[in-house]
Amino acid sequence: MAFDATPQEEGGTLCPRCGVQFQPKRSNQSFCGRECQKATSRHAARGARTTENAQRNRDHYDRAAWLCYDLNRMAPWKRPAHLSKLIIAAKVGNAKLRNILTDPKLLAASRTAPIGKLYPDSHNCDVLNIAKEANAYCRERWSIGIKEAIGTKDHPPHADVMEEPEGELIGPVKETYWQRLRRERCL
Repeated sequence: MAFDATPQEEGGTLCPRCGVQFQPKRSNQSFCGRECQKATSRHAARGARTTENAQRNRDHYDRAAWLCYDLNRMAPWKRPAHLSKLIIAAKVGNAKLRNILTDPKLLAASRTAPIGKLYPDSHNCDVLNIAKEANAYCRERWSIGIKEAIGTKDHPPHADVMEEPEGELIGPVKETYWQRLRRERCL
């Protein structure tokens, strides 16, 4: 016969989570209620996911910042083709890219908020984050928003969304200092 260190009344059971004594409704009931049962089983296999979710969040916004940075370093005539490639990739099945381009926080962010810019050039007030750039491109090109162009689980993607050919260079372009160093193989 095993001895239990916790005192119990006749026919009562103690909840292993909260310690409340209760009358079980079934022979295999271990917890006083559903809340204690859920709280005990939550995170049992993998542990808390707060650090994992925080890292995923950082990766998401880091990638958005780099996409914006890459886009704004391109020559202006190359940007529409690059944006259309990003939109097509998100439409076809790149889920991480689709999440960035349709992120409500990025689309609704103001220019004064840190997330509204996501670009290191603080002197250029015309730079938008990547979601706003893609949304503006879709509105200009097809008169629809980015969510309609890519499609959501409720609506299929727009049929007119196609990849745009790369634009032609119009007029002379001054070579930058870094391009000159690269051409001269100094970098």
